[in-house]
Amino acid sequence: MPLTFITDVRPGEPEILPRVANETLRITDLDGVEIIQIHPVSGPWTHDKLVQVGESLVILDVLKYGANAYLGDTWIGSTEV
Repeated sequence: MPLTFITDVRPGEPEILPRVANETLRITDLDGVEIIQIHPVSGPWTHDKLVQVGESLVILDVLKYGANAYLGDTWIGSTEV
């Protein structure tokens, strides 16, 4: 079950990533219980870096029951999007 991140910016949409790009990525289950924390490595988070991590979490079967993604306390994605 892949994570969909809402950090890619389309015309007319506000940017979320610049204000939270240095925060820790937190993945929780759908009940809000934290599964894993991942600190930014080699600079701030980008949409592409987040997608790569999300793909790795699918391979590791971490997201099989659904998950939400946060940078700090800001929601940035879910398996339910």
